[in-house]
Amino acid sequence: MIESVYFFSKIKKEHRRLAGGKGNTLAYLYQKNYPVPNGFVIMPSAFQHDEISPEAWKQVQMHLRQLRKTNAGTSFAVRSSALGEDSITASFAGQFETILRVHTDEEVRQSIQVQLQPSPYTCLRFRSTYMREHPGQLLRMFFVP
Repeated sequence: MIESVYFFSKIKKEHRRLAGGKGNTLAYLYQKNYPVPNGFVIMPSAFQHDEISPEAWKQVQMHLRQLRKTNAGTSFAVRSSALGEDSITASFAGQFETILRVHTDEEVRQSIQVQLQPSPYTCLRFRSTYMREHPGQLLRMFFVP
């Protein structure tokens, strides 16, 4: 089984390139005991043809169950990010949606699908430029608000 989902506490140096800036920052702060809620990052390897793979979805559900054990009744924020979305050659940071107050597994799955759909013009432009050269580089991040 290929691990595609990592708790903030498990993100290591070798994951940083794929976890992205937001995922790395939250993981770093969590690991240094700052008041950051536990959460997890879904790596690009979890996605096949703009869908989450069945194996990765099982990993997401397992991570959700673990978070719910320690945070009963909690809701989640689903935030997508893309490698290279904000750099010297591109400025697309913040163009992907954040979906708040996500509770059930089905809502999480629907939120992932929303994140995979190109909607705003800037996302389309980003995907048509950067993503053409770097296919499969989108990642998803979940965390407890």
